[in-house]
Amino acid sequence: MSEFKPFLALEASAGSGKTFALSVRFVALILMGAKINEILALTFTKKASNEMQKRVIETFLHFDKDAKKAECEQLCRFLQKSKEELIALRDKKKQEFLRQNLKIYTFDAFFGKILRSFALNLGLMSDFKSSENELDIKAVFLRILNQQELEDLAHYIVELDKREDFFEELENLYQNAYFKKCENIQKPSQIQINQSYEELRAYCLSLNDKRLSANFDDEKLNLEEFLKKSFMDKFETTQYLKKLGEKDEILREKRQAFLTALNAYALELESFKIAKLMNLLEHFSLAKNQIHKEKNVLSFADVSKKVLELVQSELKDMIYFRLDGFIAHLLIDEFQDTSVIQYQILKPIICELVSGEGVRKFRSFFYVGDKKQSIYRFRKGKKELFDLLKREFPQIQSDSLDTNYRSTKEITNFINTIFKDKFLNYIPQKTPDDEHKKGGFVRVVSSKEQTKEEIKIKTLEALEEQIKFLREKNMQEPCILCWKNDDCDLVLDFLRTKHINAFTQSNILLENKANVRLLLEYAKYCIFGDEFYLHFVQALTGVKMSRLKLDLSKNAAENVLYLIKKLKLDLADAALIQFLEYAQDKENFLDLLFEPCPLKIVNEQNLGISIMSVHKSKGLEFENVILLDSLSKPKTNSSKILLEYDIDEGWELKIKDKLRKNDSDYKKFLDKIQKAELDDDINKLYVAMTRAKKSLIIIKRNEACIDGNHPSYFNSDVYLNLQEQDLGILEQEELKIQKKNFTSKDKLPHCIKVGLQELETQKNYETKQSYFGEAFHYFMQNINLKTKANFTRLCERLENKFRFLDKNEVKELILRIENLLNNDTFNKLLKDKKLLKEQSFSFKGQIKRLDLLALGEDENFIIDYKTGKSATDEHKNQIIFYKHAICEILKKNTRAFVVYCLKNQIEIIEL
Repeated sequence: MSEFKPFLALEASAGSGKTFALSVRFVALILMGAKINEILALTFTKKASNEMQKRVIETFLHFDKDAKKAECEQLCRFLQKSKEELIALRDKKKQEFLRQNLKIYTFDAFFGKILRSFALNLGLMSDFKSSENELDIKAVFLRILNQQELEDLAHYIVELDKREDFFEELENLYQNAYFKKCENIQKPSQIQINQSYEELRAYCLSLNDKRLSANFDDEKLNLEEFLKKSFMDKFETTQYLKKLGEKDEILREKRQAFLTALNAYALELESFKIAKLMNLLEHFSLAKNQIHKEKNVLSFADVSKKVLELVQSELKDMIYFRLDGFIAHLLIDEFQDTSVIQYQILKPIICELVSGEGVRKFRSFFYVGDKKQSIYRFRKGKKELFDLLKREFPQIQSDSLDTNYRSTKEITNFINTIFKDKFLNYIPQKTPDDEHKKGGFVRVVSSKEQTKEEIKIKTLEALEEQIKFLREKNMQEPCILCWKNDDCDLVLDFLRTKHINAFTQSNILLENKANVRLLLEYAKYCIFGDEFYLHFVQALTGVKMSRLKLDLSKNAAENVLYLIKKLKLDLADAALIQFLEYAQDKENFLDLLFEPCPLKIVNEQNLGISIMSVHKSKGLEFENVILLDSLSKPKTNSSKILLEYDIDEGWELKIKDKLRKNDSDYKKFLDKIQKAELDDDINKLYVAMTRAKKSLIIIKRNEACIDGNHPSYFNSDVYLNLQEQDLGILEQEELKIQKKNFTSKDKLPHCIKVGLQELETQKNYETKQSYFGEAFHYFMQNINLKTKANFTRLCERLENKFRFLDKNEVKELILRIENLLNNDTFNKLLKDKKLLKEQSFSFKGQIKRLDLLALGEDENFIIDYKTGKSATDEHKNQIIFYKHAICEILKKNTRAFVVYCLKNQIEIIEL
């Protein structure tokens, strides 16, 4: 970029400086005289929003420093001014800049802001809550259907759709704002198609050809079965039938007449299904509105849908008039991920900005993205909108960034080579003339499986070898990229068995963060007065804290804020902010203390190897990357309701049906979807490989063992066909020892002596019996005791996680658990109780952990699981201690039970 273009679409390939371009442009607008509160920047994630804000502030305040030389040079080109002139402009604007809040929002936050301003027009309260999760509206939806509509729903699901996730399909239509007004259509008749079949059958039987006649066993047309016959399914591919059709013109004509009648019937049937579907969708929307008003909660997707309703209503002009009052400059990040709804909402604003002077003389619009990195099709991202915008507004100029500042030369050249034929008009990336970007290393290595059953274990063994290779070179720990979250968990479990430190983004609990743990332990000390909690607080703070009196009548968030103030914690701590947001949903402070917090730390890093899915890696970069081939079969799209947006034709809705497989229009539609899904996969491969800065290692499947049902990403002409190879040299890194300056102290800090803690009996974890018990407790800790919905998934995980148990032992374990879950006495103990699993507590200086604590209105139950009857007296004393402690802590009648889950029986004994 050399000069400032007011209306610009910037294509920025991976690592080419997208955030740099955005932040510099934002600062340039300020220096050019734009009002800070009239500049709006939109991103997709809070992380991207925070990063952009940070870069804008740093660039504005420090562009005159050496570290910001590139930013300064670009600003000089934009404004055609010297560095000194820019500094003078900046200094004039500095006070205003520091006073103003930069308007850098996520799409969700911006749309929420619009909706709150006009909520009353939709019958909503302006203080509605936004949720990441979809609301369960099934009960409300079914309640508002009349008897006939309930019958239609049952008929649709059972007879026409046969899908359990029908509500998900309605949700998809709702979120995409798709609705088509349909008249009441009657189910089509099969008279015409039956007549065509009778004529075709009669003629084929008259030919006295046994092979041909075998296709017409049924006198009456069984459409589903007939379409499976080779005469219908393989007419063009079976040599015998193909020649017969070429010779016999009458046969060809009668077959074509049947196909014509079939297609006409299929179209009428689809119209009938869509009419029923639209009626149900209309009621689904009513149910949505009802639950929004009742609960005052909207999901992020609901917010976007409501804003679209607003801007398509009679309020449209007023809404855009208000928005135009504070938007003179719009910048949009990652535009290739924009959805159709987002585009439709923003388009009038964009139109106003680029159409002319309007109220202001100085206006601008800028969007940046990379169609090659469009991987959120499943979230309704539509990369074609990037080019559609330029087509609809010719005044928008185009530019591109073609230099990769992230990856080394070897990696950049490798990516150019393998993707040049995969993308239309691919622009090869360059590398800067920089010593740090020379060299680099790429390796493609194959796993060694001989059968498809060995794919996972042999891939993991190859992974272990490559980790050892990088460690021998003293390289920074790599990031391992997988294609599914389940694959990430599989890799994590494997590395742990090899004693290799690793983590995924999903396994770091928020409550284990130091400041959050400090707050929780101090709160427990304040409530219970147990000295153990105080020792923990002192160890972290180095200060002896006095016991506070907490007002438990206040909600959880108020108490958290009070404790943060008393502990003098930094509220800028991201983990504390996240925990405070979590606390806002808790009315009772004790619930916050005793219920395990399920949240994971957002964007937390840990010591060891990072494992993440390709989707989560987007926008990130790593020194070294190991990319695995697919470890599991791809998920097929089993949805029968197919919705696709064509930028020329608009929305297209089809109902998947075998009846239409010979319809050319239907085939084109399916081909369009298949191509879009393939493009998405190619984009994911591009994103995955461009995360690497210094080295990229790809572990592909063994070419000699490719399973057609389990495709490889790296042994396929459809995806990539890579040969085993090493490119470049991975230089040995020098071990970097961080030196610290130690200063002597005249006096050691005061240490508080803590008495010996009571330890539970040492367990021998090497024995099968104890390992069996550990597996049992793992299962009971993770099973949903109310619904048992995750039972099957946990059974599958047992075999991977507890590898020392053989198949018979796993089978025995699952049988015992099934017996327990079906035991009436056990289920009565849990009924109407609030369940806390693996609950830790401290009492009289001892740390204990309960298997299960069931909290009731009148009394509490302690439940302790045992898989054997050894050391019974010891067990009894332990449970009695638990009972006494919980009774003292919670001041409520407490009963204790030992549940013996034995081979052939369940024994439950109250102590």
